[in-house]
Amino acid sequence: MSLPRLLAFVFVLASLAARSTAGNVWYVKDVGPLSGGGSSWTNPASLDSALGGSSAGDEIRIAEGVYFPQVNAIPGSTDPRDRSFLVNKSLTIIGGWLGHETGNTLPQGCPALTVLDGNLGSLIVDCDNSFHVVSITGGPGSKVALSRVTIINGKAKASAAPCNGVFLPGVLDPRNCGAGIYIKSRSTVSLSELILQENSCIGLGAGLYANGCSLSIAQAVMRTNTAKDTPDGGGSAMYLNCPVARIANTVVLGNGLNTARGGGLYAAGGDMEFTNCVFTENHADTGSGSAVYLEGAVYARFFNCTLSHNFPPLTGAESIDMSTLAGECLLMNTIVFTNNSTVPHFVAPAVVGKFQSASCYLQIIPGQPGPSADFSAIGYPTIYFPAAPPAAPVQVLFVPGGLSLDPQTGVEVRTKGDPALVPADILDIDQDGNTTEQVWMDRERGLRFSPQAGGATTVSMGAYEIPYTGLLYYLSVPCSP
Repeated sequence: MSLPRLLAFVFVLASLAARSTAGNVWYVKDVGPLSGGGSSWTNPASLDSALGGSSAGDEIRIAEGVYFPQVNAIPGSTDPRDRSFLVNKSLTIIGGWLGHETGNTLPQGCPALTVLDGNLGSLIVDCDNSFHVVSITGGPGSKVALSRVTIINGKAKASAAPCNGVFLPGVLDPRNCGAGIYIKSRSTVSLSELILQENSCIGLGAGLYANGCSLSIAQAVMRTNTAKDTPDGGGSAMYLNCPVARIANTVVLGNGLNTARGGGLYAAGGDMEFTNCVFTENHADTGSGSAVYLEGAVYARFFNCTLSHNFPPLTGAESIDMSTLAGECLLMNTIVFTNNSTVPHFVAPAVVGKFQSASCYLQIIPGQPGPSADFSAIGYPTIYFPAAPPAAPVQVLFVPGGLSLDPQTGVEVRTKGDPALVPADILDIDQDGNTTEQVWMDRERGLRFSPQAGGATTVSMGAYEIPYTGLLYYLSVPCSP
C-alpha cells in the first residue's frame, strides 16, 4: 500500500466500537466466594458471579481490591489452573471504582488498585497459577470492553516440567499462551487503561494473546511479561493475529527473557496501527525482533512511536525484524535509536514498498541489512544517522524533554516531524466524540502540534511532545479520566 493510499485509508470505527448495548449494572467487590446479588455497592457480587450471571449487554463495575479467579473456564476440568475470569458474551467491564460512587459518575479509584491476580497459591511456584487470568471467548458479533484493571501473575506453562498434564504439544496448547489475557474469538474487543504485568508463558503472548478478534488498545502499560524457553514462542508483551488492531498511547517496557521472537510484539497477521506507543528495554535474547517481530501477512504502521533501548543478542534484529515478503511495515514520525549498536536495527526484505519510513529518525549502521534512503516515501524524507559513537549514548528516555530529543545531540526536534503524517483519532483518545480529527495529544495527553511564527505548524517525532519528568509515567496509568 502506498503512503498516499495509506493516508486516505478509512477505518470503519464501528468495528472497534466495543462497548456493549445498555443493560443491567453489576457491582463487584472483593467479597470472596460468598456473593450478594450485585445490585448495588452495599449488595455486591463476586467477580466470578457477575461474569457468570450477567446477560449480554450488561455492565460490570469492579471496586478496588485483589481478585482471584475461582471458576474453571474449561467445562469438566478439575485442574485449578484452568480457573479464569471468563468473558463469553458482550459485556462492559470497568475497574477502578472506590465502591461508593452513585449514578453514572466516572470511577474515582485507580486501575493499579483493581487487580486481577492469577496467583492461586504459592508466590514462587508456577504450577498453581492460572493459565489465563482473563479469557475472552465470545462468538461473532459479541462486543467486549475491559478497562481500568491490572492483570498479573498468569502462568501459561502446561507443557513445562514439573507442571505437566494432558495437553497438546508445544504452542498448539492454548494453556501455553496468553497468560494475562487470552482472546481466541471473532468478537470485537476494546482494552483501555490496563496494566499487564509479570505474566509468563512458554508459548505465545505472555501478556496478551489475541487471535481472530477485532482489537483496540488505548492507554495501556505492558511490562515485565515473558514468553520464554521454547523456539516456537514469542511476543512477551503481546501476540497479535487479528484482522484489525489499533493500539494507541501504550508503553511496552522491559518484556522478554530468553524470548525467541518479539520481546515486545509478535505479529502474525492482520492490519495493525500503533500511535503514540513506546517500545523500550525489551529483550529477544534467543532470537530476533527485540521490540517487534513481524511474520506472515502483516500490514503494520507506526505513527509517532519510539523504539529505543531494546536488547537483542548479537545475531538478532535490533528493534524490528520483518521476516516475511508478504507483509509491509511503515514508520511515520517515529524514532528508532540506541539499542545494541553492533547489530541491525532492522531486518527486512530488500523490496521497495515492503518497508517504508517517512519523517523519522532511524539509526542505521552502514552496510547493514534493512532500509536505506531508497525506502523513504517520496515527499517525506527520513533522517538516517549512523550508530552511536563508543562514548555513552544520550539516554533519551530519561532526560528532560523525553523522547522529543535529537538522539545525536540532545537538542529538541520539534520541527523535524511532518504534521501530515499524524493519523486520525479513530479511537477517540481525547474523548471529545470526534474520530475524524488528527490525534492532537501525545502519550501523556500533551499538545501534539506546535504553532510556529508565520502561521506554520510543526510536530515532533516520537511519542512525547512535553518534557518527560519521571519514570512513573511508564509504570502506571493515570487515575484521572
